[in-house]
Amino acid sequence: TWKRASEVSDNWKIFEGKIEMEDINQGQLGDCYFLTACASLSNYPYLIKEKFRTDEYNEECYYEIIMFLDGEWQVVFVDDYFPWSDEIDNFCYAQSHGDELWVMILEKAWAKVNGGYALINGGLVKDPLIAFTGFPSSDYGHLPSQVDQLFDTIEQGTQKNTVMSVGSKPDEEIEEKGLVLGHAYTLLAGKSYETEDEFIDLIKVRNPWGEGEWNGDWSDKSKKWTEELKEYFEVVKKEDGIFWISVDDYVKYFASTSICYLLYGSIIKQFYIENESLFK
Repeated sequence: TWKRASEVSDNWKIFEGKIEMEDINQGQLGDCYFLTACASLSNYPYLIKEKFRTDEYNEECYYEIIMFLDGEWQVVFVDDYFPWSDEIDNFCYAQSHGDELWVMILEKAWAKVNGGYALINGGLVKDPLIAFTGFPSSDYGHLPSQVDQLFDTIEQGTQKNTVMSVGSKPDEEIEEKGLVLGHAYTLLAGKSYETEDEFIDLIKVRNPWGEGEWNGDWSDKSKKWTEELKEYFEVVKKEDGIFWISVDDYVKYFASTSICYLLYGSIIKQFYIENESLFK
């Protein structure tokens, strides 16, 4: 069935507090790639807020979303009428954090431009990233012979505030490691620590489900962590879908990394100045 947001709560807001990746929870639709893109962009809240020409909850249930489609910025019109599941007593697909609608509205806009929810069941992270930012995105396949080069690319991407994601391999053996096969994850950072004997190169990843984590070396419960390393890598022992993994295991269990190159500074500022009317 379908329900208006107003049938479920009288307290809806588009945004409530900060925009953060904890706002994003996947429902019963295989659009992890889309929600991974949203989670990656949550590190740059204004890029999400600028997508909403209608940024306040309204009784008309009418919202305008700006997306970069077919080489130009276009306005997509949606309402807050969403698929509902009586079985789970919640909306079927992207689910809100508290009473905020921004993720659900963006998911519906993405479904609309692709022809319906059924047609966004599976895809590439770079496609919604391009639609939301208008910036180029590149994929890097994982080859054991290029581990160091890949880690350098991720580490540089971390320092340059790029938007990154990664897709797991479709091999059943990865499920034993706590990973979801053929699944899109948000890539949060690449960070290195030098000891007397080696460099410890780790990558920070988040499952868009908000739970379900890697259970191998350098996982939250790994015995490899010392107090010094925990502090350096800012490890939080919590079932939140966020985990650290070595670059070697990252290449072994994940298939490819996607990086969206956000163009900051004068270029992006000038774009918003020239197109200011679009975002009001």
